[in-house]
Amino acid sequence: MNPLVKVLANSSNYMSLIKNINGEKQNKLSITGLTDSSKAWMVYAITQNTNKNSIVVCNNMFQVNKFIQDLKFYSNDTEIVYLPARSIQYYDIEAESKDIANQRMYAIERILSGKKNIVVTTIDALLVKMFPNTRYKGEEFSVKVGDSIQINTLVEKLAKFGFERTENVEGKGQFAVRGGIIDVFCLNNDLPYRIEFFGDEVDSIRTFDQITQRSIDTVKKIDMSQVSENYVTKEKIDAVVSQLKEFVKDEKLNTELKENIKKLWWKRFIQEEKNSYGYNNEIQSGKGNYHTV
Repeated sequence: MNPLVKVLANSSNYMSLIKNINGEKQNKLSITGLTDSSKAWMVYAITQNTNKNSIVVCNNMFQVNKFIQDLKFYSNDTEIVYLPARSIQYYDIEAESKDIANQRMYAIERILSGKKNIVVTTIDALLVKMFPNTRYKGEEFSVKVGDSIQINTLVEKLAKFGFERTENVEGKGQFAVRGGIIDVFCLNNDLPYRIEFFGDEVDSIRTFDQITQRSIDTVKKIDMSQVSENYVTKEKIDAVVSQLKEFVKDEKLNTELKENIKKLWWKRFIQEEKNSYGYNNEIQSGKGNYHTV
């Protein structure tokens, strides 16, 4: 524990604060008169001296970055976790960074781990609706040397948990398959893993540099968890299909649905005929910017 935290034990006001936080009653407590740096000091001290984790809500990213830096000055034994706001796209794009999604899933994993940590986030991140805890708990699996598992089975698991399949692993949340080798980059690791198979048996697991592709170290086991909040399992798909089948059994609804589909199809057919007619007229009259090959 940081020596600057130990001196707080001599303060009667601080010890009274800790007693209230650890008490059974959920009292609303307010601490005033602290500077920005001393706020981080107080949050770290409270986290260390209570049986609860802490969450810090900031107004903007500038405050987030500054608070995280202040916390790291005091903390060398407690993980500082950043929970970003979800990235919302209002238009279609061809390329999208997975960094924010990966950071969110890592933060969720650390929050649910039960280990001591301090979460720093923004108001925007807290306003986003999230799935219940049951959506994330129990969604992990391990692979160790000597396991008997088919490559296709492992690939299906990785895809189910939201890993993106690429030609070469370059970032977290990706995996690649080449013959009897699977490269995978988990969120909770700084280096990707290379899993080599001998038939249906895991022969070796090594960490490697994703740039040079050179092996670094060997490991016996790796733990993997989901990397996407919006992953869809086969069970969920089957449940939706079953509900849809029950939904369309209603004869009245089925008739109305067919009529609406027929109307939409006919409307689209007429529009396509008009567009085709206008296109042909422009070609024939020479007014359009077309040429004949």
